[in-house]
Amino acid sequence: LIAALNDERKIVRLTAAHLLIAHGDPGDEILLGALDNDDVQVRRLFAGHIARSGRLLRFVKPLVLDRSAVVRRYFYLKLMPEYLLVDGRTPSDLIDELASAFWEADEDLQIKITEVLSELPYSGDAPDQVIAFLSSAYPDTGSGVRKAIVAALGEMPVTDSSAAKLREVVASAGEDYAEDALIIILESKVEEMGRLAEKEKWQELVDKFGDLEIDGWPDTDARLLFGRRHRSSSLAGEAHFRLGTAYYNLGRGEKAANELKKCLERHTGAGTSRSRSGNFIWFVLEQAGANYLENLDDKERAAEVFASAYSRASGTALWRIMPLVLHAVDILCDLDKCDDAVDVFEAMDTARLSDVTKPWRFQYRYFTTYAKALNAVGRRREARLQYEQALEMEGLSDSQKEFLKEALDSLKPNPEPN
Repeated sequence: LIAALNDERKIVRLTAAHLLIAHGDPGDEILLGALDNDDVQVRRLFAGHIARSGRLLRFVKPLVLDRSAVVRRYFYLKLMPEYLLVDGRTPSDLIDELASAFWEADEDLQIKITEVLSELPYSGDAPDQVIAFLSSAYPDTGSGVRKAIVAALGEMPVTDSSAAKLREVVASAGEDYAEDALIIILESKVEEMGRLAEKEKWQELVDKFGDLEIDGWPDTDARLLFGRRHRSSSLAGEAHFRLGTAYYNLGRGEKAANELKKCLERHTGAGTSRSRSGNFIWFVLEQAGANYLENLDDKERAAEVFASAYSRASGTALWRIMPLVLHAVDILCDLDKCDDAVDVFEAMDTARLSDVTKPWRFQYRYFTTYAKALNAVGRRREARLQYEQALEMEGLSDSQKEFLKEALDSLKPNPEPN
């Protein structure tokens, strides 16, 4: 039967394989020989038998290094998951075997093994075991594998102990990897901050991360490195935002203002409405302004923050931040600082606004707010022009039309005396 496994006829090879499996218990030497058979279907049959007989660990390396993707996929997608379902078996049983196979694999297979290691259902010390292996392997691999290792480490649950291990490895892994490893550690912290924020556990977030030395973090765009869904263009920016939001919700105004100010300083690039960055600016400025109004009772600083939105946005992101600018104007008018309110409008480039204001819902408010500020400083003719432009808009409600007509009547030029 063993000789028949190499017969030139496929039907003979497969029959011999079935008979060997069904009527006996081939020893390890026979199974190793079968896994080197030229027929991929023969190798696949014996791989299944190996798994069913509970001997998968002994044959991980030949299966992982099999020259056919069919057998490798069979191992990764079926045999390995089934092996792990049996009580008492843990991912750590497989890690050493996969790590051993890693050094005999070509670059493509090393990348695949790296991905498999990062996707194992972790328990116990398995994450630390994998991180220790991948971190130590990094300096001795090619650029493609290095990229896969960094991505894999970024997807894994990074615990305090594994983060400490990464720091140990950084010293000997080379300068380039030091930054990658640091970002992995910091990203894990930002993600945990995000999870606490989603659950509105503000005090826990502050207790755990309030003492972080975020100022020393690098300005690396981790969204590009790991494909994660961060709003900011830097991890430091997002960490400051999370802390600022926590302090804001706890009523600690000065702390919140400081963190949100640092967030804006670390946020690189204004972004547009087509990117998460454009929306991120709006979130930070809205939060910072609300903090000044609600926690610090400082309307002037709130207006300053809201008004700065215009200079921080680019392209079509203007439509997103314009409500903040208009809010700043309302606050300034309420403070009898209408000259400053007019300055906010005049600092804006009307050509830049022309294509943005027309289609958006704040167009009506833009015209009426500007007219209100102009009228307050005695520039009645220019105020009338703003009201007239608002009246030309389509889709106005009856109450809006009535308001505009009354405003225009109040601004009619006084008749000249006879």
